[in-house]
Amino acid sequence: MTSKTSLRSMFVALAAAFCLHGGTTAQGLPPTVEADRLLQLGAAEMAKGEKGDAAAWAKAAAALKGAEATGVRMPDNFDYHYGRASHAVGQHTVAHERLERYLRTHGTKGKYYSEALAQYTSVQNALAEARVAADKQAVVDRGWRWVRSTWVHAGDEGTDCYKATRRVKSQSSSAREIDCDCDVKDNDHPAYRGSLLTICKIRWQGNTVLDKASSFYLDREYSSRRQDFETFKSSEE
Repeated sequence: MTSKTSLRSMFVALAAAFCLHGGTTAQGLPPTVEADRLLQLGAAEMAKGEKGDAAAWAKAAAALKGAEATGVRMPDNFDYHYGRASHAVGQHTVAHERLERYLRTHGTKGKYYSEALAQYTSVQNALAEARVAADKQAVVDRGWRWVRSTWVHAGDEGTDCYKATRRVKSQSSSAREIDCDCDVKDNDHPAYRGSLLTICKIRWQGNTVLDKASSFYLDREYSSRRQDFETFKSSEE
């Protein structure tokens, strides 16, 4: 039995009921009629979804949810169709609940027993994949560290946070939430008189997992020229 046939068999009586009230606006409809309207809408959107319209599945799931919310008793196979629509839009927990309830209620005698089993297996696989992805994301989330860095530059030209931020990004490709404050003044060191001294304080976040680093400690001198030197130090908070 095809899915298209199953949809038609589920809603044929409800569609007829809806047509009898076609001249009435949705607002203020009796619950039974409003439920019929939403079930018919759900059937139409699911049919579009089966033809490749991905956006239609969300509309179908919303319509079925709304139909149930009227409090009217739903058709016997409602949980199967609601579970299928929920699975299609990635609401796998809802889909799992509905399909399991359908299988428990109707068992092997359910009209869509085979289809429901296939959907249920697919949902379980999706939930397993989601758990693996969530576990990986949790590991990444635990890898974020707040870091404080100091960038010092002495040279003929003053500079600002642009270069200091570049040093941060060269240390950590995952760097985010970068906050930099620089102070530029005359360099009164005897060896560097006549040049400017820039000191930047930077606070930022880096991820040890994404950067495959054990820590963000760093103490480095990038240049040793007499009139132009640069140091960069980082330590975790």
